[in-house]
Amino acid sequence: MRSKILVATAVLSAQFACKKNNDLPYSTSQVSAMSMEAKGFSSHESSQVNEVAAPSVGANLALPARNTLPISPATWCEGSLNALKISKQAITAELAALCTGATPTARFATLINSAYTGTGEAVITPISVGMVGSDVQLFVAYAMKLNKPAVQTLLGEEKHVPSGYDVGDLKIVPKFVNPPPLNTGDCDTAFYVDQYTEVNDVIDFKETSKNELKMYRLHPNNFDFFMAARTLVAPTEQFRKAVVMRAIMADPADPKKSIAISVLNFVMNDRNGNGDNVRATFERFIEADFLALYKSQTTN
Repeated sequence: MRSKILVATAVLSAQFACKKNNDLPYSTSQVSAMSMEAKGFSSHESSQVNEVAAPSVGANLALPARNTLPISPATWCEGSLNALKISKQAITAELAALCTGATPTARFATLINSAYTGTGEAVITPISVGMVGSDVQLFVAYAMKLNKPAVQTLLGEEKHVPSGYDVGDLKIVPKFVNPPPLNTGDCDTAFYVDQYTEVNDVIDFKETSKNELKMYRLHPNNFDFFMAARTLVAPTEQFRKAVVMRAIMADPADPKKSIAISVLNFVMNDRNGNGDNVRATFERFIEADFLALYKSQTTN
């Protein structure tokens, strides 16, 4: 039996600063400073800046001091609780893979220690792989170390999402579209990702899943700790759950560099008993996407 052929088209649009102005943990002047330092949380031409007015010419801007925090997994976990207070995304299981409340799990340290640096083995750590009822689950994690600051690694997430793939039986052809998600005050940056999926094999199917990709700065006036999470807007006939969460932080060994940990959790239709085939297809995708993400993050 030949492997399933998966063809996916992702289309997305972005909105900068999806927090409402009165919900921002920083002032308009801080947003301007953040935009300069981060080159904007969203650099794509379809991005929009909403409800943040530019300061008038000659304005006397007094920026607050940078919020300097200890560079550690514990500080990332503490910040993830800040994100959970406002987030509408279902990401508690994925966060629990890294944090028990504000305390890092042993897995967090293990992932950092096995982080990919461009050479050697690209380690993918299984969390839960098997059947959930009649559905297939792939719940895994991996990490990489990058020679750039955390905020630039966050920006690289946007760069990576619309990348095209042609790896074995898997093809993805993405593009940006408008409109962006509404400004509801539940994150810092928001995207829509519409993914068309087509499988041509023993069982053929086509569907489109709508996803949200949201980005979070985990501590006010701090550029060392971030999170990005992509979740389904609603389950589909094929994808019961599809979460891609990135934990991004400065590298404790060198704060000018960064660490990105990916936690992926897919629960999928087994296509009438073809669960092994479905799982194998997505395992190949995850392996290819791991290396493609690293390449994207390390290529200008």
